[in-house]
Amino acid sequence: MTSTSSQVVQNGFKPKKPRVNPIAPSLKERVVRLRKQFNTIKQISKQTHFAFFTVSDILSEEFGEEYEKYNLFKMISEDTARSIVVLKNKGYKIDQISLRTGISTDKLNSFFNESSPQGFKIITKKLNRKISNEIRRKIFNLYRRLWDRVGIYYKKAIRLLPIVIYIVFKMNGLQIHSKEIIDSSDLTQKQFRNCLLEVVRHCPEYIARDRLKIVHMKISSIKTHFKFDSKFLQGSDFLLKRFWNSINNTTENIIAGVISILTMVTLNIKSVKYHKICNYLNIEYSTIYYHIKNRILSPLGITGFNGFEKTSRLLINLLKV
Repeated sequence: MTSTSSQVVQNGFKPKKPRVNPIAPSLKERVVRLRKQFNTIKQISKQTHFAFFTVSDILSEEFGEEYEKYNLFKMISEDTARSIVVLKNKGYKIDQISLRTGISTDKLNSFFNESSPQGFKIITKKLNRKISNEIRRKIFNLYRRLWDRVGIYYKKAIRLLPIVIYIVFKMNGLQIHSKEIIDSSDLTQKQFRNCLLEVVRHCPEYIARDRLKIVHMKISSIKTHFKFDSKFLQGSDFLLKRFWNSINNTTENIIAGVISILTMVTLNIKSVKYHKICNYLNIEYSTIYYHIKNRILSPLGITGFNGFEKTSRLLINLLKV
């Protein structure tokens, strides 16, 4: 043994066995995938034919500082994990599950806090939303796909899942506001914004989503909620096509609000107050007023608009279907 290696051993360090060839990304992905399925390092080593320390190094490299947290359950098999969830769903308390499984209450608490299904249950309960099976499926499909792409910090369910729910709602034309997600999760406004920016980078379909289709879905939702007849959809479709280029650089909610209220003016619908449409879309009435006055009327040289009650006559000729 050389003096250098003797000194290393004496100081309590053992040099790692060097890798001969770099490991292909696809093989690393397989190691991570197996880990996410609750396989132990030993089991992964056996399935991939990698040495124990190689598997450990790959996981450490992939998960960074969160490696130890992520591997909190490295001794829990997939069957045991399923049993834990079943017991919880049956109403067993954490200490009762601990007695049955032999897993400490601290680990069990962390397990449920980090579990995406449990996180989904908590968030949707606070949102007070009824979510269809189709939307639920889309949420978890996108969650699994994005989990593999986002940075280490964003892989935790408490950070990633609220953003995924928000994005899926938006892409499917469902009413959702960032404040609702923030209030229903552990995210601050700044964390929400940062997480959204990170996730959107890996979700091109959100950036390239069909905004016109989403606005149509929102208007259809308004029609159903307020029990308007089919003329409402026909009128709104005409106005949306007519004014799309004037108002398409704002949010889908504002576009839907502008078009819905203009349609109500056109059809002389007075059974529902305009501010109720705004409340439903979670937007300000003044925002609608601003867009109609400055984005639609001003470019056409129409002045003097001071609100729907006093000067709706300025809109009548313009809005004729």
